[in-house]
Amino acid sequence: MLISIAVTNFLSFKHRTEMSFVRPNKAQKKAPQGWPHPEISTVSAIYGANASGKSNLISVFNVISELFGATTDEPRVPSRFAGSDHGSEDSGSTFEVEFIAERIEYRYTVKFGNGQIDFELLEAYYSSRATPLFRRTPGPDDTIEVKFSPKLTGPKKSVVDLTNPKQLLLSRFNELKNNPLRAPYEGLVESIHVIDGHHLTNASEGLIAQIDHLSEESQEQAKEFLRQADVGIEDVQVEKRSKEELKSLREAMSKFLDGDDLDEAVERQSHRVTFDHRGEEGLFSLPLGAESTGTRAMLCFIMLAIQALKSGATLVIDEIDSSLHPLLLREAIDLFKNPTTNPSQAQLVYSTHDISLLDEAPLQNALLDPDQIWFVDKDNSGISSIYSLEDFEGIRAETNVYRRYLLGQFGGVPNVGELAGAIVSRDKTDTPS
Repeated sequence: MLISIAVTNFLSFKHRTEMSFVRPNKAQKKAPQGWPHPEISTVSAIYGANASGKSNLISVFNVISELFGATTDEPRVPSRFAGSDHGSEDSGSTFEVEFIAERIEYRYTVKFGNGQIDFELLEAYYSSRATPLFRRTPGPDDTIEVKFSPKLTGPKKSVVDLTNPKQLLLSRFNELKNNPLRAPYEGLVESIHVIDGHHLTNASEGLIAQIDHLSEESQEQAKEFLRQADVGIEDVQVEKRSKEELKSLREAMSKFLDGDDLDEAVERQSHRVTFDHRGEEGLFSLPLGAESTGTRAMLCFIMLAIQALKSGATLVIDEIDSSLHPLLLREAIDLFKNPTTNPSQAQLVYSTHDISLLDEAPLQNALLDPDQIWFVDKDNSGISSIYSLEDFEGIRAETNVYRRYLLGQFGGVPNVGELAGAIVSRDKTDTPS
């Protein structure tokens, strides 16, 4: 479970920027009972104009879930702020994550420098004071220097010797059969799932076929969601293709692909997915190709949501409105806000342009509280910043958030007036006299 994330000098975020999921006292008092950490928000919506930095903020979650877990000898170093001096000491990108794993609070800090990791620190809060489990800095001659806590048991020197300056020590430890840092590793790397909303609309049969891997209870929940969405679907069938079919597919695809790309393409087509629809004369089946992109996206989303709700993971979706209707999004938010459907306190973080959820009054009855609504804005220097509605003074129960947001009073909106003016000016300039 995420408590907060912070980033410095990454993509459009030049200055230290933090997104905290800790709720204010007034929100904690009305939080539903039954969660282990009612002080942590389970839903966060991110608003902002095009090119404001919303996707860059989602990329921070990507770095955490993908790069922090990489064990390759040459991990991909995050892109720093475009205007930074790559030769300066402060030119590296820094990531800070506070999270909870197996009831212990952790803080993980990493600074990526010029082609190497300049700093790596993992702290645990067994009490109110932080206990540094390890602190890592660069050593001489392409080595690293690490100071370990006595509380950390197991092989340490051998792991350090195998870790090069470009590799994360946390990831190296995970290669051990008995990893002493398993809890923070899994709680950080394996509990965050980042999805591009557009990928949901282009879901392949291989992705949708994963519904067959869910438990029977989870499969039925996903199918029931489709039924309630009233898209005419009663059931989803998954059938493994025969060896003869896969052989024919491989031969056809080999004209365009080879090696690992060919293997992956065939694997994605290893199952056949059909949808049972209601009709005037009973049920009839349609292949995946006959389904709308919206139906595919809806099924993929609910599969991911159910998995997150079961495991207590953090589900992060960029541009969720590209895959879900606003009314379905409202239902999805309800799933994460309700301890009955979200007993493990999973989290949903999404970016969107859909402001329909802001059009609710009084504010005290709104689906999203002020601390769950975030804005991303970019200044004239190309530097992004993030802040929540909770940061603004004068937000009352009767506040019309929808109207004030459209008027630009919270930032995070495009300046369409100047854009229209620029087009008009250009037309006048181009008009022959």
